[in-house]
Amino acid sequence: THDSSVAFWATGTEASPGIQSMAETGSKSALTAEVNNAIAAGSADFLLSGGGISAASTGVTLEFNININKPQVTLVSMVAPSPDWFVGVNGLELYDNGEWISQLQVDLAVYDAGTDSGPRFTSGNVVTSPQATITRLTSDPSDTDFADGVHRTSGNFIGTFIFTRIQ
Repeated sequence: THDSSVAFWATGTEASPGIQSMAETGSKSALTAEVNNAIAAGSADFLLSGGGISAASTGVTLEFNININKPQVTLVSMVAPSPDWFVGVNGLELYDNGEWISQLQVDLAVYDAGTDSGPRFTSGNVVTSPQATITRLTSDPSDTDFADGVHRTSGNFIGTFIFTRIQ
């Protein structure tokens, strides 16, 4: 959770080492360090960290605190085992018009971190040099068939984040 003075990722920008590592391997250590630096600088409050979704489950629940001085949330997750694809929200405001949002569902588009040029979901490592910027994923129709982050034919998103106020 954070204020508007910090952004951990955005379309059209280069992925940080933390976003790159999360998107390519699922590792959280570099991104955790980036968040901890923002906490130390006073622009973030809490590190949110949950487990992955296994083949046997359909979701993950993560409970967190947020305060009025830092009412934004950034949350990301790797799309495995893709080259560098991920889903997420960046700077999502959970406080609006003087009150906390009770519930918010965010449909998740797929993003390409711009750090690996593998064209298919199961492609091996192909380093992108020079690094490209983060974009919504458009993939090969014979593979995952995404255009601008959503399924090309159905228009379906890959998943959702649901934020529910519990207090």
